[in-house]
Amino acid sequence: MSSVRGLVIVGGGAAGIGAAAEAKARGVDALIVEAGNRLGGRAHSIEWNGYHLDLGCSWIHTPDGNPMKRWADHVIDTTDSDSNLLRQQIRDRFGGGDDAPNLALVSFGFARGLPRNADLVFDMRFLRNPHWKESLRPLTGLDSKVAAYIAADPAYDEAVDRIVELLAMLLPRYASEGRAYLTIAFGCTGGRHRSVHLAEEVAGRLRERGFSPTVAHRDLEASPRDAPEGVPQSGRGKNSRVRA
Repeated sequence: MSSVRGLVIVGGGAAGIGAAAEAKARGVDALIVEAGNRLGGRAHSIEWNGYHLDLGCSWIHTPDGNPMKRWADHVIDTTDSDSNLLRQQIRDRFGGGDDAPNLALVSFGFARGLPRNADLVFDMRFLRNPHWKESLRPLTGLDSKVAAYIAADPAYDEAVDRIVELLAMLLPRYASEGRAYLTIAFGCTGGRHRSVHLAEEVAGRLRERGFSPTVAHRDLEASPRDAPEGVPQSGRGKNSRVRA
């Protein structure tokens, strides 16, 4: 075969790919010509006696007879696997020992709707609202003055502690069920103050526990929009809007 300069292999199924690999191993250039829209072969199914019968891919389900097995670094038998077990096997084999799902924390404003991809939602509107303090309204939850104002709420410490403890308990459970991605959303009315601060605060505490969350603030750059929540009790007047 050393006298052969190159090969044109017609058909990119298992046999064609195997021939190309063998040619490469012998130092011969090979060109695979495949008229279909994918390499590796395809199932050949026929309808027989009212059933669909697969004739073309039996080698896929019998790894010992698969002509391509010798080039595989890993073989996973999926005969008795459901989707969750298969994800777990792949994570165990290729995940580098990290069982935690990819964790994303996002802040948002209820006035602009829930994030579509949120798996868990925490409503932070029970905390006092910096929007109604004139000096804090132009700021955001990323500013220290806003953070201090929110943290001074009597319910703040216990609420944040419980949220963090809940997530620390849930995240390994989600991982064990095969969840690869998890999005946790924190909402307030406008999405610029309380939700922003809480997303940052919880992310920091989760990092201290060994998790690696990312943080995004969906409505941080939006204009203030807290009117639907109303004003504090002490500031109500005849023109004030109250919570429905």
